[in-house]
Amino acid sequence: MVLGFALLPLVPATGTRGDPSSLRSLSLAGRVEVLTAMFAGLGAYFMWFWTGGRFTLPMGTWHMRLRTRGGDVVRWPAALLRYAACWIGPVIALTLSNAVQAHGGHRWPLGFLVLNFAWALWDRDRQFLHDRVAGTRLVLVAPARASG
Repeated sequence: MVLGFALLPLVPATGTRGDPSSLRSLSLAGRVEVLTAMFAGLGAYFMWFWTGGRFTLPMGTWHMRLRTRGGDVVRWPAALLRYAACWIGPVIALTLSNAVQAHGGHRWPLGFLVLNFAWALWDRDRQFLHDRVAGTRLVLVAPARASG
């Protein structure tokens, strides 16, 4: 849904009619525009919800909040760094996948993407790489009690 809103203004400009398969027919400049809109739209969404004590719907459902290492509410610079660091794993996965394919192997970007999440298995605090880089952490909060 977030991506849909981010890409909506580009539909008339790209002539894709909202059909994802028609993105393959875009020029390099058109693809860059679409990827930039996706990156910016997702970034705006996540940075808004990660700052000021706000939380995304899944974070609210699981009673999680994003905080700094010191327990403070996350501010914009840390949220921006966290968002940028979230892309380390996918970039590495695509790079490895392209390298394997270039040497005659099969292209398995999703398999390499698992490495992004495996980081938390070896991290001493069980943090993901993007939280380690940004100095943030997900913390559990007590669920709100219903009054009545």
